[in-house]
Amino acid sequence: MKFKFRKIESIRLGPFELRLSPETDSVKLPWLTNQLLTDTGLSITEENSLQFSAVYACVNVIADQLAAFPKGIYKRLDERTRKKMSDHPLWHLVDLEPNEYYSAFDFWHAIASSVLLWGNGFARILRDREYNVIGFDFIHPRDIVVRYGIIDNRKILFYEYLHEYIPQRDMLHFKGLTYDGVIGQGVIRAFAKESIGLSVAAEKFGAKFFGNDTIMTKYLSYPNSLSETAINHLRDSWQSSNAGLNNAFKIKVLEEGGKLENVGIPPEQAQFIATRQHQVEEICRWFKVQPHLIQHLLRSTNNNIEQQSIEFVTHTLTPWVVRFEHELNRKIFTEKEKQKLYLKFNMNSLLRGDTAARTAFYAKMFEVGAYSANDIRELEDRNPRVDPKGDEYFHPLNLLGSGEERPQSQPKSENTENIENTDNTDKNTKQWIQK
Repeated sequence: MKFKFRKIESIRLGPFELRLSPETDSVKLPWLTNQLLTDTGLSITEENSLQFSAVYACVNVIADQLAAFPKGIYKRLDERTRKKMSDHPLWHLVDLEPNEYYSAFDFWHAIASSVLLWGNGFARILRDREYNVIGFDFIHPRDIVVRYGIIDNRKILFYEYLHEYIPQRDMLHFKGLTYDGVIGQGVIRAFAKESIGLSVAAEKFGAKFFGNDTIMTKYLSYPNSLSETAINHLRDSWQSSNAGLNNAFKIKVLEEGGKLENVGIPPEQAQFIATRQHQVEEICRWFKVQPHLIQHLLRSTNNNIEQQSIEFVTHTLTPWVVRFEHELNRKIFTEKEKQKLYLKFNMNSLLRGDTAARTAFYAKMFEVGAYSANDIRELEDRNPRVDPKGDEYFHPLNLLGSGEERPQSQPKSENTENIENTDNTDKNTKQWIQK
C-alpha cells in the first residue's frame, strides 16, 4: 500500500541534517490498511484472526518458545574457545528485564507475536549519553513508519515514531518474509487471509447451525396465498419458537396444511467436519508448525511425535532464532565489541530428546572425549562436581591419535604375585584330588 504523508524538506537526526528523498513521500505501510474482505464475505485482520483457535495456537507456540529460550552473551577467547559473560550488563537486559515495565519473557513474546502476525516486530534501543545500551522498549507495528532519507548524498533508513525520528542503529527491526529486506510481509494480511476466512466461516456456520436447532434454511409453504401480515407473523413466530439452543427438542406444529421444505446442502454433504480438520492443517502450513503441537493429533503417533518436535526446532524455530540473533548482534554491540562479543539463544533444552536418548548421547560423547562430566552436568542444569576430575576428558585406549603411545601396564606388586601363586597352588591341588 502507498500511504501519503505531509511534505517535509529536512529534519534533524542526531548531529546530522537529513534531507528527505522522493521515496519518503510514498511509504509502504502494509499493516496500516483497513480490514481485508475475503471471498467468504468476512473481514480478516491480525487481531480477529486470533479468534480462530489454530491461528492463536500456532502464534502462541512459536512465541512461547522464542521467549522461553535462555539468551546469553558470549566472548570469543580464540577460534575454538568461548566464555559466557554472565556479568555483562546486556545479559540482564536480554534475558531478565529489558526495562522496568515488563519481564524479558513478556518482551520477547510481544516481539515474536508481532512478527508472526504483522510480519514486523519493533523495539527501540535505549542508550545513555555514552551510547551504552540501557534497555529496550517494545513498539507496536501500527505506530511505526519506515522512511528513507539522504545524508551527504547517501540514502539511509530511519523510523518515525510519534513524530520522532529514530536512526536505524537505535531500532531493532525483526522481519518475516520480505521482498526488499526492509519491510516484512505478515502471513495473515499478505498470504493467509482466504484460508483463515474459510476457517472462520466454517466455524460461524457450525455455530449458526446448532444455534438454529440444526435446521438449515427452510421454507414454509401453504396451499393458499397468505397476506403480507400473515407471512410476517408466521416468520416471526417460527423464528422465536425454533431458533436457539433453548428451543431444541421442542414439539413444532404447522397449521392449515403448512409444509416445511429444506433448501441448501446438509453439513454432512458439505464435508463440514472434514473442512474444519483440513483448515487446521492449512493454518499449520502457513506457520510451519507440526499439527500435534496445537493438539491436532489426527495423524500423529507415539512413534513420530518426538521426531516431529525436533523437526519443529530445526525447521521452524531455528530460522526465527537466527533472524533474532543477527539483528541483535549487529545493533546492540559497538564495532569494537562485535569482534569479541555475540548474543546467542540456547536451544539445547528442546533438542535433548527423552531421558534414554540423552543418556545414550551423553555416554557416547563422554567416551570419545568430546564432553567431560561437568559439560554433561551443565547441559542438565546441574552444578559441577567439586573434585577436579569433573573437568577431565577421557577416551578409550583403542582410540589414540597419531604419534601417541599406548600407556604401559603397571608392574605387578608382591601381593599380586602371591595371589597368582595361591591360585596356581589351588589349581594343582584340585588336579591332584581328581587323580
